[in-house]
Amino acid sequence: MNRPITQPVFATDTTDADLAGTDVGLTLPYPRPATLTELSPRLGQAVFLLDDGLAREALILGVAEEVNAVTAFLDGQVQIVPGHTRAIEITNPRLVLTLTRRALGQLLPAHRAAGERIDELTAELARIRDAHDTQLSEIRAYAVTAHQRGEICRAGLNHFLDRFGLGRYQPRHVVTFTITGDFEVTPGTDRSSWLTEQDVLAHLLVVTDRIDGVMEGTVTFQVSASASESDQE
Repeated sequence: MNRPITQPVFATDTTDADLAGTDVGLTLPYPRPATLTELSPRLGQAVFLLDDGLAREALILGVAEEVNAVTAFLDGQVQIVPGHTRAIEITNPRLVLTLTRRALGQLLPAHRAAGERIDELTAELARIRDAHDTQLSEIRAYAVTAHQRGEICRAGLNHFLDRFGLGRYQPRHVVTFTITGDFEVTPGTDRSSWLTEQDVLAHLLVVTDRIDGVMEGTVTFQVSASASESDQE
C-alpha cells in the first residue's frame, strides 16, 4: 500500500495498524529516513520506501551486496530495489505482521508452482538426455556394423567415432583355453590324497602377466584335480 507523506516521515504514525480501521490511537515513533544500504536491511525486515512523496510498504526478501540492491516484496510482486533508495524501518509490529502475511499469501503458492515446474523440467531434461544417449548409441552401432560389412575401414571408422566422441572401435578377442597336466607331490605324514586335491584346487592359478593386452578382471577359470597314490617312492 502506498501512503501519501503529509508530515515528516519520522513523526508519529497513527494509521490503523491492520489497515482495516479496527485499531484506535496506536502511536509508534519512526526513525529518520536513510538509504537502504545505511539501514543494513535484513531478511523479513519491513520498510517504507520513500518515492515521489509516497511511502511504499515493502518487505525485504534478500540482499545483494555485490550490486548494492535488495530484493523486496513491493506492490504485490518481487522487485529489485537499488540500495540508494531512501527508506524508513517500519516499527509497528501489527503492520509488519500484515505485510508478512500478505507477502506469504502470494509468494508461497508461487513457490510451490515454481517447485512443480522445476520437477517437470528436470524430468523433461532427463528424457531428452536419455533420448540423446540412445541416438548416439544407435549411430555408433550403425557405423560399427558398416565397418564389419567392409563398407568402412578401421581407420575411417575410428576417425568418425573420435570426431563425435563416441569411443574408438576396439574389438576384443575372447580366448578359450584348456590346460591339462600333472605333477607329483610328496605329502606330509598321514596326509590323504583328498587333502592334496583340496590344496591344488585352492592354489593352482593361471598367470597371464606376460600375455599382451589381457584386460584386468576378465580372466576366469575353473580347476578340477584328482590325486591318487603312486607306486613309486
